Amino acid sequence: MTNQSIHFQDIQHVAAPLGLELVGISHRLSIDSESEKRLKEWQDSGHAGDLEYMKYPAERYLDLQHFLPEARSAVSFMVYYDRSESPKRPDGYGRIARYAWGRDYHRILKKRLQKFQAAIESKLDRPVRARSFSDAVPLLERRLAHEAGLGFVGKNTMLIKKKSGSYMFLCEVIWELEVEGAKGNEVQESSCGACVRCLVNCPTGAIVKPYVIDAPKCISYLSIEKKGVLSEWESSALGEWVFGCDICQEVCPFNHSVLKNPDSAPQEFERSSGQGPLLNLSEVLHLRSDVDFLKRFAGTPLMRPKREGILRNAACVAANTGARDVIPALYDAYKNDSSEVIRHHAGQALDMLGS
Repeated sequence: MTNQSIHFQDIQHVAAPLGLELVGISHRLSIDSESEKRLKEWQDSGHAGDLEYMKYPAERYLDLQHFLPEARSAVSFMVYYDRSESPKRPDGYGRIARYAWGRDYHRILKKRLQKFQAAIESKLDRPVRARSFSDAVPLLERRLAHEAGLGFVGKNTMLIKKKSGSYMFLCEVIWELEVEGAKGNEVQESSCGACVRCLVNCPTGAIVKPYVIDAPKCISYLSIEKKGVLSEWESSALGEWVFGCDICQEVCPFNHSVLKNPDSAPQEFERSSGQGPLLNLSEVLHLRSDVDFLKRFAGTPLMRPKREGILRNAACVAANTGARDVIPALYDAYKNDSSEVIRHHAGQALDMLGS
């Protein structure tokens, strides 16, 4: 090991106590031309929807030295989130995507990466030029993790690790160091075979073909990224999901055995630490101010769509699931909320519920 390099075992020894146990290394600084072509085709097809951060020139996502000019390698980590049994949804409740059951992974993983970098600098006895990320910049994280041998990209575009499934967060450090002894994680080609369960079971047809997602049709996009009033089709497409969607992962065979015998996740990402899998629609629809919303959801991923997005979605789910017990809360939102978007969807839900 030189002052410009570090051994893979040293990385593992530093990372494991921080809960960063699944580690892979990529030394490729730029992507191949075929992957660049596929990304451009996806952009040109309009599949990015309103995701403006996914419409930059393709090379911006594919060149590690764009993020750090001194980059020599990238360290990718996979971290489990809650993989315990999902409960039956009672009347008057909406579903939350599994990754959002616990605390906000952006903050928690970012802090762990900062501790990791500080420990590496201490070991090397010098500062290390590096940048760390956890789903916060337009970096192709799944591509990096695939290059690092941590899994393969499935037909639902999720990164899948054999025997571990896809219920994991990704985060990474791009730095100026070479990594020695990074063997054993061979790049895995797709192992989906002839399976098309994710395509067949996606209720909105968002997986338009293997490995291609049309974002404007995806429930996760509609419930989290889409702003403002939803169309009639978009409102109905949410189904019972207030935040995100797990369907294409729930039907994936690689997750079936994992859900029966789940490995433990870090305590911060378990349902007991955050919102959990279900959301009381009446309770949410009574949150009349951003301050109330902040008190209720601070420190969880549900902050991203903000109050307007979550209450809008709650109204849609109430209508989609025939939740007549939610009518008083919908009426209160329709008459008293300051948001035109929330009032619109509350009124629409009341009409659909025959009130």
